[in-house]
Amino acid sequence: MTKTKQNETAIKIGNWIAPRLDKSELILSALIIAGLAMKPIFGLQLNIAIILLFSISSVMYFFNSFSDPDSNMEDKVDLFIKYLTYWSLSIGLLGILFRLQSWPGSDRMIIVGCSTLIVLFPVILIRNSKKPDSTPVPIRLLLRILLIGSLGLLLNFADKDYLTDIGLIDDLIIEKSE
Repeated sequence: MTKTKQNETAIKIGNWIAPRLDKSELILSALIIAGLAMKPIFGLQLNIAIILLFSISSVMYFFNSFSDPDSNMEDKVDLFIKYLTYWSLSIGLLGILFRLQSWPGSDRMIIVGCSTLIVLFPVILIRNSKKPDSTPVPIRLLLRILLIGSLGLLLNFADKDYLTDIGLIDDLIIEKSE
């Protein structure tokens, strides 16, 4: 598949996801919260559902970055910030998933994704305020950035023993074969 064909496919997927993102995000978030709340009760049986829900959310954020730019995003810097924001949301969510599943690499993904989100938050606000005909930044985007960014960093720096005690992460001990 040529590069142009790949870009067209990503744009088509992004354009399909963009109008559905808000509604599906609410549903997925509610299911994720319910799954995490019930995880201490049901244990490992909910892991597959939690993995699926986080993965679907991450893929939706990733492809939403390719949706056609809004009319107020004629600037290349704004377009870059849009890509960076949604890619960081995707990486941050995967980092949170990796942390909850005790998989290796979670620290790096959370630091890269969530730190970028925390840095982007004021950048988006400042760039938007300096535009003369600026439309307000969507509140849902700002909430996404703050929620995923702060949750990821909080999980990254939280004590693993505490997260295990409350049943949020599994205490997996992998023995090395000699």
